[in-house]
Order: sequence, then structure tokens, then C-alpha cells
Amino acid sequence: MSSPKAFALLLLLTCTGAVAQVNDFGAWTSLSFRQKLPAGLRGDLELESRFNENGTSLGNLFADLSVSHKLNDYMRLAVNGRFGNKRDNTFEFQTRMRYAVDLSASTEWKGYNFSIRSRFQSSGSSLASETRNAEFTNSWRNKVGISAKLMKKTTGSLSCELFNSLSNSNAMMLTDWRAAFKVDRKISKRQTLTLGYLMQGEVNRANPLRDYVIVAGYSWELKNFKKCSPPVPDEPQKAPVPLKSQPPTM
Repeated sequence: MSSPKAFALLLLLTCTGAVAQVNDFGAWTSLSFRQKLPAGLRGDLELESRFNENGTSLGNLFADLSVSHKLNDYMRLAVNGRFGNKRDNTFEFQTRMRYAVDLSASTEWKGYNFSIRSRFQSSGSSLASETRNAEFTNSWRNKVGISAKLMKKTTGSLSCELFNSLSNSNAMMLTDWRAAFKVDRKISKRQTLTLGYLMQGEVNRANPLRDYVIVAGYSWELKNFKKCSPPVPDEPQKAPVPLKSQPPTM
């Protein structure tokens, strides 16, 4: 087995090794837009809905807005804000906000793309008493991934992410993990469809929860801004040249 394939298999086995006692099935759907901005920046907007309780109950509805800057050929820095509603343990929706800073890097080797992302996220409120709280707690998240072209216009990716708490009571404790396999299919130059399967679970809890999630998404990369050219001044009108009189012909 080649080194990249062995790495991918080890990544999957590592992420799915936790033992769970409570299982749930869910479905996540997303709609995202990407736009290149002036000064080397890039903007991303993602609208997402997440269903849990075996896919029958809307548990999370939010919008992610991020702005990133490419530091060099390998690294990118981003700031992110999430705004939306989340269903709590009383089955009522509560407004939630979350802010994050990402530092990511990627490189290619023999047709494979390897990536890593480190994220520090903070929320204005603590959801320690809620299930599925990893998205809004103060956490340090580290994600590694590998992707490769499967066929023409189709790319497959495998990723794993670990969540470490940044709260005062259990600083740096591992709280959650997530593993995902996704397939991206380009349907046009700027539009992509995504289908995938995701597993996530809690760690260091008396009754840890494990989710099995079907993922579906659509992304659209918008056209670049056109540079405005300075107006061209009108050329001054030239006075008509008088015609020379011709002598009469004999």
C-alpha cells in the first residue's frame, strides 16, 4: 500500500476509534458562495441547516461569513463569524453567535493534496449543559485532510478533526471528534455539488453521543470584480478644412 493511501486509512481508523453509547442520524445541507475581493482577500458565505433526531428535527440554522487572506503559496489566514439559531435541550431555538480565527496550510504531492487547519473559536455564551455543543463552545480545533482526483471533474476527500476545550474548568481537554468523507463534482466552471458522509462523537462524557450524518451542498464561485478604467477624455473636434476652389475647365 502506498504511503498516501496508508495515511488515509490510518486517519479514518484513528478518528472512528471512540466508543459511543447514544447514536443519532442527521442530515446537513448547505449553500455557499465565494467571491475574490480586492487587496488579495477572499470572502465566503455559507448558509446551512442541520437536522438531527434521525433527520426529523431541525436543530441548527445558521450563516457563516468569513474573510481570508493568502499569506503565501501554502498558508491562508481567515476570520469567521457564525450567526444563527440553535435548538437547546428544551427544544426551543436560541440565537447564537460564534467567532473564529483560522490558520490553514496545504500542499500537493504525487496527485494528492494534504491540508491542515487550526482554529480558535469563541462564543458569547456557554453551552456546556447542551448536547451537540462543540460548534459554539470556546474550543481549539485541529483538522487534517487528504484529497485526490477520482475522475474527470470529481474529487474525493477524507478529513478528521479534534476539539479541545478552552474553558477554565477543563482547559485543553479533548471533548469531541469528527471524521468525514466527501465527493465534490463540478457541474460548471464555477459551480460544485458536494455529497458526503460524516461521523462525530463526544469524548470524556458519561453518555457520549455519536452522530451519523449525510452531507449535501452546493457552492458557487462568483465572478471577479471588474477593474474600473479611468474615463477617456473626449478628443477636441477639428475644424473642417475649407475646400480649395478649382479653376474652371475649358
